[in-house]
Amino acid sequence: MVFAHHDGPSRAALTQMQTPALFLTGADDPNSTPAMARTMAELAPKGQAHILENAAHMAPMTHPGEVAETLIQHIQRARP
Repeated sequence: MVFAHHDGPSRAALTQMQTPALFLTGADDPNSTPAMARTMAELAPKGQAHILENAAHMAPMTHPGEVAETLIQHIQRARP
């Protein structure tokens, strides 16, 4: 939802994040590109990028099972 209201989180905000962060996008997404997801994940201390193959901008609708499984795995890893 960040990009709906802003150009994205600032470099400073990303480097100061203390919570696990998942940057999930489709490999074919022209808006939130895999390169953007990887860059944000590299900046966030606990960041992880996950790129869904054969998915574009509507990945939650076109690949709901993969999106759900990725989110479940992220939450499980993030639990103390």
